[in-house]
Amino acid sequence: MSKKQEDVMVIDLERMKEEMRLNENLSDATGFWISSLLKATYGMIELPIRLAGQREDIRELVKALGMEKRYLNIAKSHGLTHPRTYKSKARLNKAVKGFESKTGIPWPLK
Repeated sequence: MSKKQEDVMVIDLERMKEEMRLNENLSDATGFWISSLLKATYGMIELPIRLAGQREDIRELVKALGMEKRYLNIAKSHGLTHPRTYKSKARLNKAVKGFESKTGIPWPLK
């Protein structure tokens, strides 16, 4: 295995689903990788990742992450009580519910 391959963070949703079935207290681990992915989308950290799992699960993860980022941007720009923020939060909640129902993995950010 090359040095480049060793530095890649692999997020395997299938493995995570299995671990969630065995141990429901994995929210710290899922919280870490979700916060790491968000930091990477903002350019705060350089994070080479590879997503593994079913295509639909990965699609739901990417959608929820995108909505999380959008909500944070709107909340930062307009404040928490602005109508656009409420609308963005509703879209985020819908994306999170889609991710949770499709994968069985709880979204760690509330």
